[in-house]
Amino acid sequence: MHGMSEGCSDRERRLGQIVFEYLEQIERGEPPCPHRWLAAHPEFAQELAEFLENRQRLETAFAPIRPVCSCFAAPGSSGLTDTMTLPGECTLAGAPTPLPLVAGYEVLEELGRGGMGVVYRARQKNPQRLVALKMIRQDCIPSAENVQRFCREAEAVASLDHPNIAPIYEVGRHEGRLFYTMKLIEGGGLDQHRGRFRDEPRAAVALLQAVAAAVCHAHKQGLIHRDIKPSNILLDRDGRPYLTDFGLSRHMQEDLNLTRTGQVLGTPTYIAPEQIRGQHEGVTSRTDIYGLGAVLYTLLTGQPPFEGRNAYEVLLRVAETPPLPPRRLNPRVDRDLETVCLKCLEKSPAKRYGCAGELGEDLARWLAGRPVEARRVSHWERARRWCCRYPLLSGLAAMVLLLVCGVLVLLLIHQNRVARYQQAAEQHLYAANIRLAQIAWNNNDLGETLRLLAATEPSPGRPDLRSFEWYYLFGLAHRQKRTLAGHRGDVYAVAFAPDGTRLASAGRDGTARLWHVANGQSLHVLEGHRDEVNAVAFSPDGTLLGSASDDGTVRLWNVQSGAPAARPFLAGGPVVALDFSPDGRTLACGGHAGIVQLWEVSTGRQLARQAGHTAAIECIAFQPQGNLLVSAGRDHAVRLWDSTTLAPRGVLRGHGRAVMAVAFSRDGQWLTSGGQDGSICLWDRAGRLQAQGLGHQSWVMSLAFSPDGRTAVSAGKDAAVWVWELPSAKRLGALQAPHAERVWSVAIAPDGGLLATSGGDGLIKLWDAQAVQGQQRVALAASQSADSLAIHPDGRRIALAGNGVFDSRDGRAQATFAPGDKIQCVAFSPDGLTLATGAYDGTVALREPATGQVRKVLGRHANYVTAIAFAADRRTLATLADEPTVWIWDPEVAGPPRALLGHQATAKALAFDPYGHVLATGDTHYVVHLWDARSGLLRRTLQGRPARLDALAFSPDGSLLATSGDDRVVHLWHVASGRQLGMLLGHTAAVRALAFSPDGMRLASGGDDQVVRIWDLTTRRELLVLSTNSIRCLAFSPSGTALAGAGIGSSLYPASAHVWLAPRP
Repeated sequence: MHGMSEGCSDRERRLGQIVFEYLEQIERGEPPCPHRWLAAHPEFAQELAEFLENRQRLETAFAPIRPVCSCFAAPGSSGLTDTMTLPGECTLAGAPTPLPLVAGYEVLEELGRGGMGVVYRARQKNPQRLVALKMIRQDCIPSAENVQRFCREAEAVASLDHPNIAPIYEVGRHEGRLFYTMKLIEGGGLDQHRGRFRDEPRAAVALLQAVAAAVCHAHKQGLIHRDIKPSNILLDRDGRPYLTDFGLSRHMQEDLNLTRTGQVLGTPTYIAPEQIRGQHEGVTSRTDIYGLGAVLYTLLTGQPPFEGRNAYEVLLRVAETPPLPPRRLNPRVDRDLETVCLKCLEKSPAKRYGCAGELGEDLARWLAGRPVEARRVSHWERARRWCCRYPLLSGLAAMVLLLVCGVLVLLLIHQNRVARYQQAAEQHLYAANIRLAQIAWNNNDLGETLRLLAATEPSPGRPDLRSFEWYYLFGLAHRQKRTLAGHRGDVYAVAFAPDGTRLASAGRDGTARLWHVANGQSLHVLEGHRDEVNAVAFSPDGTLLGSASDDGTVRLWNVQSGAPAARPFLAGGPVVALDFSPDGRTLACGGHAGIVQLWEVSTGRQLARQAGHTAAIECIAFQPQGNLLVSAGRDHAVRLWDSTTLAPRGVLRGHGRAVMAVAFSRDGQWLTSGGQDGSICLWDRAGRLQAQGLGHQSWVMSLAFSPDGRTAVSAGKDAAVWVWELPSAKRLGALQAPHAERVWSVAIAPDGGLLATSGGDGLIKLWDAQAVQGQQRVALAASQSADSLAIHPDGRRIALAGNGVFDSRDGRAQATFAPGDKIQCVAFSPDGLTLATGAYDGTVALREPATGQVRKVLGRHANYVTAIAFAADRRTLATLADEPTVWIWDPEVAGPPRALLGHQATAKALAFDPYGHVLATGDTHYVVHLWDARSGLLRRTLQGRPARLDALAFSPDGSLLATSGDDRVVHLWHVASGRQLGMLLGHTAAVRALAFSPDGMRLASGGDDQVVRIWDLTTRRELLVLSTNSIRCLAFSPSGTALAGAGIGSSLYPASAHVWLAPRP
């Protein structure tokens, strides 16, 4: 067996004796005065003061430590690897003793000695073999307790049978001294070889796996070793480890009285924390797990887990300080192996491996390259342990942390406040810019409109505040390229030069003007006519411009200089229309006299005249690549003439009223005409009517073909410009109200890229011809005023009370209600499969959405139905019928409706919240009831101003309710509390309709002041004003890109229903 440490020096023995006596006095309950004790031994003042200091720290951290050692290493020595002895053991080394004579053995040499025992190499005589012989030292007078421990060690080892535990051969006495013999292990202790394992972690793990198996075997036999350390693990010549020295072992069922409470047994650098505390009832098999972990740590790093200047310092670190992670001392150790090692060295036994077998299994996993079961200690756990070890520092750190957190909280509060102020400022700035952008648009300042819209685009990292109003204005601004202003009064006609670089216009102010198309610059003001100029036309080569006037003359102008090119042609009466022949040699004109005239351009000579019309001529056009001249006017006819002789070639009749415009396609194959009845006719080259379309609500004033002949554009007195597909005459798009008043003229540039319009507002506008098909405002072809509308969930169809179902994209009717039905209100089911209607005769019916045909009649009220709405569950339908009662229907179950009683006045409006949980109803006394939609119980009542309520609407999240009526104010309410949040002021007449945008950011309101106002709900500021007719109902499309409104038509807006479009680019 490996030898024990040698004896101490005289000074050390003397110092140990002084400490031992001090501890014995404490054990007897007679603790000496520390000051007197130090004064009695001045030669050891420094060492004894250090001893008292370390002992006090240990006493403070744990239970009082009893006498622990009578001999410990001086500062700087390495004697900490020896086992700490018990009181009563002999520790003073005397003179060398002769080798004993033991019967049956030849003692060859001393291998080593400890505090109580000595080990010899001996040869057993029978059988012949070398053995290790251990016996109690001759110079030591052992106590009964020590004798008992020696015997127990022999018995413990004898009871074990494991290949990694050295076996006992014999136990006996020699001259009264106990001894036992065991297998001689001649490879030395593991402490002598630990250096070679640092670079071979796998070898270290394999060795410890074998030792763990031996410890596991001992535990199964009920033995706890309690002193596992490298010197107690011997290696044979083949490197096989053997666990030895069971002198401190204890049986798990043993009476604990053998080890007195307070005694510390073991080696300081390898002792477990629970052993330091002297609480031996806490020493279990997990104590040996700690020893195994300490040995593994030593093999992996080349040093014990804890070191210090003396035993007390080491014990203090074992008890209080976590070991340095092995990876910091040896990079060859991976994370899994480090985790296994540190799990063994946990301060709390409960956090270590449950048994040596579990440790061995995890080591086997590591050797096999499989994941280990042990888990690394979390950062939170490390922090908690640090706080427990250093309560004062942790308290100070907590105070500093709280202070820092407090400062951070204050900074965050300040930052959030600043962020809120910044966001509020951005929202108010956005609202101001949008209002200015609309004002700039209304003032025909396209550049300023675009600049303001660009200023409202979100910067990186900032919220996007844009909603319906921004995209609506963006769509307007990007369809219109430029506005040309200069005429005073109506602009009756516009025409592009053949090369597309110039634009000519004619106006009520008696002037014709030439404009530069690219930059909008006014090139020439052509003055000479003494009355209104009605028409202009360029010669085919673009050098001349002809103008016709109510003064009875046609004038020719030099396009380059703007000077007159010839003497006026005297037509003999007001001239309304003119055109150049394809070869440019002839000019045709017509006017109030109903006479078609041909003039020779070069000489000004009249070539022919024909009085075929019976009323004023309104339009005239030469056929390109042909020999026809067409004229039309107030006699309802389109007349065809020979372009050279004016011989009659035919009459086309298709309009019931005056024909105000004609135009040929560029190839001359198609002729289109527009009439006072709002119709457009398409004629082929043979004069046959191919198609007829209706779209304008009033006179068609002008027509133009696209260069490819696939589309035509019409302008009307209804302030609309329509785009038509040819030859089907299907409407493709429109410019709704491109001018403040009627549109007199429209022209398409030769390359088809630009569209020019002129109107009663005195302006000329240039548009992107392709973008015109992306409509900004669509008029529904409604024949009746409407008090109710509903948008289908797909956003493509709009149901309009009193009219039918319309296509939201082009306004065409898809289904028409029978006139006798007198539908007063409409609502689509949430799934879009049903259209519910309420009629003037009180009928509540369910219809097919596509055809409007009645599928089922639910019942009939005594009065006409004024409002109808579906709940989100599709199983609940609510109606009002010009009475205080609210009626609830189940569309899928036949039977009478359920009545909700609570209003004292006639209920006028109702709405379900988006989830179908709450039903809001309002009456003519401005009392709003909030009902539980399922039970019908009244939840809350909101009282507004003493006025009639006309509309209410829920926000998309159901948290807000908006109401409006005769008081001209929009009120906002918090649904959950019933508290009024604010008012939106701006309308000058009763507000009859409300609608929230799907994103909840905007609220649309409309009423008798003939405008729709878009509000920002955050700032409660008005963002956009849309001029229209008197509004009775509003609704946003599900995508939020369209807003539909309906009401009573007017002279300016004949259509009773419109859809404003705000498509996302």
